[in-house]
Amino acid sequence: MTQVSKYPVSKDVYDRIFEIFLKTVTGLYTKKITSNFFKEFLTQTEQVIPLRRKPWASFDRLRMVSIVEP
Repeated sequence: MTQVSKYPVSKDVYDRIFEIFLKTVTGLYTKKITSNFFKEFLTQTEQVIPLRRKPWASFDRLRMVSIVEP
């Protein structure tokens, strides 16, 4: 089970971490490298969670940080 710190992260810090994460993910050039990254970065349970969510929710979040053009 994942654990979340009881200490909140400021919105600015959260946004910066998310931006760095997206730049890292979008910098992965091949399917194999991307797959290996997520296998090492996420637990097996965490790998399944995005697949069960609404796909447009993630797309809207990406649009909010200007990674995906409207």
